Amino acid sequence: MKRGKILFGLFVCLLVVSRAYGQVNLKAMTLPEGKKIETSFNKTNRAPDRASMLARLNYEKGVASVELSFEHLEPAILFAGDISTYVLWAVGPDGTVDNLGEIIVDKRDCSGSQKFYVNRKILALMVTAEPYSSVRRPTDLVLFVNAESGEKGVQIAPFTYNDFSTRARPALDSISSIQYISDVPVALKQAEKTLDFAAKVGADQVNPKAINQANEALAKARNQKDKKMAADGARIATQFAAQAINETIKMEEEKAAAEAEAKRQAEKAALEQRASQAEGEAQQLARQLEEIKAERAALAKETEQLAAQTRQLAAERDQLAGERETIQKERDELAGKLKSALSTVAETTDTARGLMVNLAGVLFDVNKATLKPESQLKLAKLAGILMVFPDIKLSIEGHTDATGSEELNLKLSTDRARTVYEFLMSQGVPTDRMKYQGFGSSRPVAPNDNEINRAKNRRVEVVVLKEPEN
Repeated sequence: MKRGKILFGLFVCLLVVSRAYGQVNLKAMTLPEGKKIETSFNKTNRAPDRASMLARLNYEKGVASVELSFEHLEPAILFAGDISTYVLWAVGPDGTVDNLGEIIVDKRDCSGSQKFYVNRKILALMVTAEPYSSVRRPTDLVLFVNAESGEKGVQIAPFTYNDFSTRARPALDSISSIQYISDVPVALKQAEKTLDFAAKVGADQVNPKAINQANEALAKARNQKDKKMAADGARIATQFAAQAINETIKMEEEKAAAEAEAKRQAEKAALEQRASQAEGEAQQLARQLEEIKAERAALAKETEQLAAQTRQLAAERDQLAGERETIQKERDELAGKLKSALSTVAETTDTARGLMVNLAGVLFDVNKATLKPESQLKLAKLAGILMVFPDIKLSIEGHTDATGSEELNLKLSTDRARTVYEFLMSQGVPTDRMKYQGFGSSRPVAPNDNEINRAKNRRVEVVVLKEPEN
């Protein structure tokens, strides 16, 4: 018994040391094609004592689905400080991470399941406590990591991850023995925490509009007597605040990148100046060679030195070419992440014009152009995704079936496209990034010969354009 206590104490010390050095040991799984596998999770001493997790994974056609089940979790706001929620991460052995989404824990002793998707075949799973759900880098508040799967055909590769963010800090290092006992809905406290963190990073200076919208939404939520409506309003406030935070962090990262680029350009200019100087010296040496035959040996040695400098410059040029290739690869990865994010809103396909999000039959009542209440949450999520990718241009296009007159269908499709346009604009998507148009029944995707096909033709498509269109 005494030996067991000593071993447990050593285990806790190892966890503390791991956190102090900002690293965690993970096990990457290579998922077999088309085979469902199951893995449990190892828990750190930060997680609630009774909490547990299980994941069922299935990899098909380049996409891994992760069905996460959990039991006896407590809300992340118990960490206090800057922390408000949990996030599930997919981590690659190369250190890249994908935020798969928020694990919603909105009550004491919470159990449930959620499904996530990621374009990875080789991955480890990790659950962390975060200041808001759409963070791009995890904190080192790791609660769960996947265990080594015992399934046949699953290759395991241990690795260490240490690229944690230090922006957000908790007041408590562990909630192992704490329960949420407040009557205040968790979503309200999460919204308050997110707004506090937004103030901490100065997001009100970058996007005051989103912060004002967040405060207004939070005020309305606090005045709601219905707890569900209060929670829904608080989540909208959290979205606005997270949008402003992401823009602030993105601006800081862009500033740092610009400074790094300026330094690189300065170094490049210095190299070019040295190359030009070397060329001048070579010409001078050639003239001296003709004038002073006696110094031929010395001049030959200097010429060799100049040749070495030329080879060094060529190597540096090759390095710059490699950096350009890396940048292109990052752009391609970003496009993949955009499609993955849009697919969580609605069916998304690649077209010659760009990614097309098909919002068929989910937004409006028959012959109406007013958004259904449940559709506003779907479009708000779409707007949140679009705000993370500020450079893309959108074409919002309305379509109908052929049951009405051509004039009526054209007007209805245009009104619906404009309604989506105005809603996205209200969510913070700039109007100079969007255009809308109605096509009536002129562009069906199926014959208008039965109700199922007509339902397919009644749709609004949001096209993420590859190239600007007139």
